[in-house]
Amino acid sequence: MTNILIKGLYRTGSHALVDLLSEYDNVGVLPFEFDHYRSPANIADQLSAKSSRDWPNLIEASLKNNSLKWQVFEKVVPDQVVKMPLACNLLTRIPATSAATKKRYYNITLKKLNQFLKSDITFEEKIDRTKNWISEIGSIYARRKDYLVFDQPILPYTNIEVWPQVFDPFKLIFSIRNPKDQFADLVRSGRLFQPFGAPLQTWAGGLLEIIYGRDRAGALAIFKDAVLRLYEDLSFIRRNIDPENLLIVQFEKLVKDYNYQTAKIEDFIGGIDKHHASPKSQFNPERSIQNIGICEKYLTDTEMKGLADVEAAFRESLRA
Repeated sequence: MTNILIKGLYRTGSHALVDLLSEYDNVGVLPFEFDHYRSPANIADQLSAKSSRDWPNLIEASLKNNSLKWQVFEKVVPDQVVKMPLACNLLTRIPATSAATKKRYYNITLKKLNQFLKSDITFEEKIDRTKNWISEIGSIYARRKDYLVFDQPILPYTNIEVWPQVFDPFKLIFSIRNPKDQFADLVRSGRLFQPFGAPLQTWAGGLLEIIYGRDRAGALAIFKDAVLRLYEDLSFIRRNIDPENLLIVQFEKLVKDYNYQTAKIEDFIGGIDKHHASPKSQFNPERSIQNIGICEKYLTDTEMKGLADVEAAFRESLRA
């Protein structure tokens, strides 16, 4: 099974790629962002001596789910039942229990992996165990399929010497977007001020406030610096992985030149061109075109002019 890694740069339309690929009948999709790999103190940080010294293992804490519905399901259907192949297969076929059963089985396999990550085996062995776990996830979410899509599975600048091994074989698709519309979408979606942590005062929010200020200009500056860094990371990745494993997709082109861009994605991944079973059922370019040209509604002229260096990085990524 080949892993398809989807990565965006904050409101660049990466989920449009996830929706598009979910329309193929030989492609499975992990139905949540892959935080258990990328988040601090989780899997990625346990796979090298340097990062594991900085980040003690908090994987078990990340598995806690306090929702009443989840607690009831755990009581009614214990782990021992989910581990039984026949019972698991039956529960995943029932619409009311399918998603919860798959997530429970996923959690069980993650707990098993974590036992190895906390043990004294070598880091090479831990990487191998994690790679095997990725295959197990495929058996859960892409059963009898050839590909599994991971939404935002990596932070590109974190452990680039490790994640290509963990996800091998993989295809990495980066989504980029006109920066003016990208930043306008941050405003429209209500995400612009999220880094500050309101309504609570957080350590991260307090530090960002000290550096950038708490006003709109400071919030835009936070994302501007982050996006510029992400473009640097994209350049770094281009230099360090096989170019056959990386595709950059511009959101505007995917919407306006849907047929050509879809064919380009199919050619890049390979083996899915005859499997587009439900075109435009999840990603419809006719609807998405409404997300193009929104900058003048949400950004001032001064704010748009302030994005000149991000626009330069955007254009450079298209030329490279």
